[in-house]
Amino acid sequence: MTPPGERDGAVDLVRGLALVGICCVNLPEMGASHGNLAPAESAVDQAAVLLVTGLFVGKSFPLFAFLLGWGVGRRWEREAAPVFAVRHTRRILALAALGLAHAVLVYTGDILLPYALVSLLLWPLLLLPTAARFALAALALPLSMATHLVLGYLVIVYGGQYEPSGLAGSFAEATRQRWSDLPDVWMSVALFNLPLAGGAALAGAAAARAGWPDRFLDAPAWLRPAVLVLAALATLASLALGGVSAVLGLDTPFTPWIFLLLTAMAAPQCLGYLLLAHRAHERGWRPALLMAAGRNSLTCYVTQGVLAGWAFGSYGLGLFDRLGPAALLGLSLAIALLAALSARLWERVLGRGPLELLLARLTGSRA
Repeated sequence: MTPPGERDGAVDLVRGLALVGICCVNLPEMGASHGNLAPAESAVDQAAVLLVTGLFVGKSFPLFAFLLGWGVGRRWEREAAPVFAVRHTRRILALAALGLAHAVLVYTGDILLPYALVSLLLWPLLLLPTAARFALAALALPLSMATHLVLGYLVIVYGGQYEPSGLAGSFAEATRQRWSDLPDVWMSVALFNLPLAGGAALAGAAAARAGWPDRFLDAPAWLRPAVLVLAALATLASLALGGVSAVLGLDTPFTPWIFLLLTAMAAPQCLGYLLLAHRAHERGWRPALLMAAGRNSLTCYVTQGVLAGWAFGSYGLGLFDRLGPAALLGLSLAIALLAALSARLWERVLGRGPLELLLARLTGSRA
């Protein structure tokens, strides 16, 4: 069992893998004008859309939210109530401030501010017993399916009309554009992220109470293969839906239902990812860069956005609107690798990532 105060390597591995997925989803959003609903043109680009949609879209951020809830739940179990109240309040405020800065200066689709809101909403639900936490988390899935259905209709109605300049101009111009885009973007983020992220965070808090990941392998022997089979079927279905969106584009009557079905597949896929990552960690698969990224996820996440901004912006490589889905996927993996490498280097210099040290300082917790 992991002693109090020590990090759990399996959690860091999952977090590191989730960061790779988040990078693969966010970079295409950053690197091209919104409003292009046309299908991918080449077979290679279609394959990239299929892979990113099937493996990462709607799966990476719930994994991250699950780990957010797990961390909150574990602190709730281990800290005295007054200490938790002070530190959790400071953490919410710090995440909100960092998220607003990140949204304006780096990427409007920021997840830090929504996760600050999730952390706030999660607080009173920590009073619930484990079973009630899991039950309420399960109810978030149909709500998420409904919001994704609405989002799909909004994409069809407004997608072709919404084309901000993004990173096409100077840094100052891009910053002004991000600021003006925040209301529209955050409405989309709320529909896409909040219900599913909230449910995942509550599930993570329930898992912390139940002893995950230390007791992850205590489940009945038949349950793990059943989860893997269900996850495999959900992944195949998601890949098929990704293939449909790659071939047909998003300007079709099928788009809302693709969004809905992708959301339905998220829970079993995330469960499968958690099980596979935990099993891989137990068998010794602990890549140094992924583990460093997981230990310093806040620094790594922001670094991904900064590197992407430099790659797409006119103040950097100027690649905005010049890359197709396949090239964007390759660039995403390269930036994820560079961000993980930077996290590893920060560890050697400071012991932790600079934003982890800042967050610890702001919350009064141990770095």
